[in-house]
Amino acid sequence: MSFQLLPAEVSDIPDVVAVHQVSWVDDPIIGRLMPDVDPKAKYEYDISFYQKKFETKALTGSVMHKVVETETGKLVAFAKWKYPYRLTAEQQAEKAKLDLGRSYPPGTNEELYEQFFGRLDNLRKKYLDEEKDYCESPLAPLPHPPMPSFLSSTHTAFLSLN
Repeated sequence: MSFQLLPAEVSDIPDVVAVHQVSWVDDPIIGRLMPDVDPKAKYEYDISFYQKKFETKALTGSVMHKVVETETGKLVAFAKWKYPYRLTAEQQAEKAKLDLGRSYPPGTNEELYEQFFGRLDNLRKKYLDEEKDYCESPLAPLPHPPMPSFLSSTHTAFLSLN
């Protein structure tokens, strides 16, 4: 089995969401963020979330990559990276106007959501220099097929794509 690492496209969002939902289902925190959300509402929320990531990537230094099985073209993993970037004054003004807040579907554990992602955001602001540092979040592989050899070299491969 072989894999290809490629830039993700907007058209990949449904497959990215499918991988995202499967890869985090058993996570002790992520699995508790939306415990009582209707699956269709969660899917629509996740689609909207990733669409927004694509729409704002030039203002956030974000790039998404996908891993596909070479033989089938099936998306089996993805990762979102923040690369070092510097915004112009005009871009800074545009970024300041963005609604980066979160709105949730009914059934979301909003308190846990805000605490968890708020802490991650605070840590990024405290320790990451947007003009110098790289940050990968998330790396989400499908649980099957197992890809240990792929995952061991993923970070080097993603970094080399910039």
